[in-house]
Amino acid sequence: EKAACYHYYGRDNVPMFWENSSIYRGSGDYGMNRLNAIIRMATPSRNGKSKEWIRTDELKYGIGRVRDLQLFFDIFGIHVKEQTVEKHLCRFVGRPMQKEFIPFLRTNEMGLDYDRITYRYVDKE
Repeated sequence: EKAACYHYYGRDNVPMFWENSSIYRGSGDYGMNRLNAIIRMATPSRNGKSKEWIRTDELKYGIGRVRDLQLFFDIFGIHVKEQTVEKHLCRFVGRPMQKEFIPFLRTNEMGLDYDRITYRYVDKE
């Protein structure tokens, strides 16, 4: 089976990352700070002071240098300057995204060839 990405939201009986949030208090904030810093969405800060974010394996799990980050943002409707994402993106990620992106899987099995994707997600509602 070929798939561009798996997205479990909306499926029954699939554990979600937030189900253990009461056990790992604050981990969501640390995770969001880490994500925003890695993708250069914003420098995590509060009242002008930098927020802490976990830099463990930053190079290993970071954005890499294979594709232009702005291209990824454009494809998925992420607006860095405004710090917003097109609404209803989760409705697209799943079957609609598979249909759109599977033709662009690399023959070497190293993910999607983003340079060939012309699709841009824009909320239609």
